[in-house]
This record gives sequence, structure tokens and C-alpha cells, in this order.
Amino acid sequence: MADLYAAVRKVLASKGYSGDVDSDIRAALEVRLGVLTRRAIGRIFQCGSVIIGISLGFLTGEWKGASKKSKDWLLRGLVVLVLGGVIASCGTGLIQKEKEKEQKKSAAMPPAAKVLPALVSS
Repeated sequence: MADLYAAVRKVLASKGYSGDVDSDIRAALEVRLGVLTRRAIGRIFQCGSVIIGISLGFLTGEWKGASKKSKDWLLRGLVVLVLGGVIASCGTGLIQKEKEKEQKKSAAMPPAAKVLPALVSS
């Protein structure tokens, strides 16, 4: 995913669009692809490419001559990789839920309750 993002940025730079058009496209690129290269989702996409690569290696016979011990370690590593992705996804989901709760709580406050803490802390 990071490679795709970099390639699209490179093509965009080579096109020489005017200021507003270039800015709009860069913003859309950041929102649509840039987010996918960072945080947990970016790590999960990177894990996916490793998992696919190793799986294809098994399917094509690349690992045919490898020792049983090597294959066992590889499979253990894949299990850890998948579990890490699941844990990262769950953690990101929990953080997002907490942010949503805070936003709802803040939206439910009367206007004076929002301003007073800011005045007191300054």
C-alpha cells in the first residue's frame, strides 16, 4: 500500500497541475490512500502482503526442499503475524470507540460547560 501511495504521488508531481487542482488531488490522495499506510491499518496491509507471499511460496513449491523445522518456524511466525494484526485492529477499534464517546459527551454539554474549562485552565 505504501508503494502505491508513493507511486501515485510521483505521477501527480509529474503532471504539473495548477495550484488548486494539485491541492485537491493531494488532499484526496492523503484521505483515501495516505491513511491506509499509517497506524494499525497500514501494518495490517503490510502483514497481508507477507502472508500472501509466504502462502504463494507454499503453493508453488518454493518451500518443498525446506526442513520441517524451517516450515514449523515459518508457520509459527505467520500465526504471530495474524494474531498481531487482529490485536492491532481490536486496539484501534477500542480507541475509536473511546473517541466517539468523548465526542458525544462533548456534544451533549451545554455551550457554557464547554467554554468554562478552557477559561479556567488559561
